[in-house]
Amino acid sequence: MIETTKNTIFAIGTLLLLFSCSNNDDNTKPAILGCNMPNIIDLSENEVQFKSEGDSVTITTGSQNWSLSEIQLEGKPQYNLAKVDVIAPTFIVQDSVFTVERRDRNELYIKMSENKTDENRKLLITLQQGNCFDGIRVEQVKKS
Repeated sequence: MIETTKNTIFAIGTLLLLFSCSNNDDNTKPAILGCNMPNIIDLSENEVQFKSEGDSVTITTGSQNWSLSEIQLEGKPQYNLAKVDVIAPTFIVQDSVFTVERRDRNELYIKMSENKTDENRKLLITLQQGNCFDGIRVEQVKKS
């Protein structure tokens, strides 16, 4: 009798646990942990293709309150952002391969030098606003 009661309580507890967990209402896009407004930065573009000769793009944002979180080249962090005021209304991050410039609160300029390698180059720029993150993926084609 006691064993049956324990099993019943366990079964009810398991069912309550399973049904109390909810899934994201929008099944097309997974929820970002801690971010209740996934598109808060509102980038004009998330993916950009650059020519091998060198290229640039200006990305606009719908929000003004974002900051630069990280820059990766080929999947590796590329720049010590401690040297940059990443929340300032304007800043420039320069490297031998890329330039990332916040020209005003709603405009981010990205430039890459000529790709002289036999591989495509991938640059990822991550922006943050509160607990929300968004990114711009730049792929620069290899030399012809």
